[in-house]
Amino acid sequence: MPAAGRLPPGSGRPTRAEIDLQAFTHNLRLARRLGGKGREVMAVVKADAYGHGAVPLARQAVGAGAACLGVATVEEARQLREAGIREPVVILSEVAPGAEEEVVRLECTQVLFSLRAAELLERAAGKAGRRRVCRTSIPSREPLPFCPPGAHHRNWRITNESLDCIVALGRIYLFQHGLHRAHGDVG
Repeated sequence: MPAAGRLPPGSGRPTRAEIDLQAFTHNLRLARRLGGKGREVMAVVKADAYGHGAVPLARQAVGAGAACLGVATVEEARQLREAGIREPVVILSEVAPGAEEEVVRLECTQVLFSLRAAELLERAAGKAGRRRVCRTSIPSREPLPFCPPGAHHRNWRITNESLDCIVALGRIYLFQHGLHRAHGDVG
C-alpha cells in the first residue's frame, strides 16, 4: 500500500507523490548490499520523510534492514517514539538548549557540533543517571554550492581539543566521529 503526500490546497501548483513501498524496500536493500559487508544504512525520515510519512516509511525501512533512523529535530524523534518505534534514532541537528533532557528521555543518539552541546547533554544525562551515545561531526573542507566561501566553517566548533574534553565528560560515549558535508543533498 503506497504512502501518499499532498500539498495543502492553495500552496502552489498541484503536486501528488506516491511512494511505492516495494520499490523503497528494494532500494534500501540494494543500498545495504552495495555498501558492503559490515556497513549499516541509516534511513533519514526527517521532515515527515520529505512529506511521505515518517512513521510508515520508518517502519518499512527498519523492516528492510535499516540499522537506525535519522531525524532533524527532537519533535521528529518524539513522533517516532510515540508511534512505538524503538530502533535507534539519530538526531542529525544540534538541539536547542533546554531540549537535552528529552533527548536523554527518548534514548536518542545526538550528533554533536560543539563542546557546549556536549556539556548540556552531559548534564541532562547525569540528572537521569544515564550515559548518552553521541556522534560528532566536523565540516567538509570542500566548497559548497549556494554558500559563500568559508561561511559554513564559522559554525563548526569540534576540534581535537574539544573531542578530548567531550570524552572526559564521562557520561558521553562517542561511537563515531565523522565528516559531515553540509548541504549533502545539493550538487
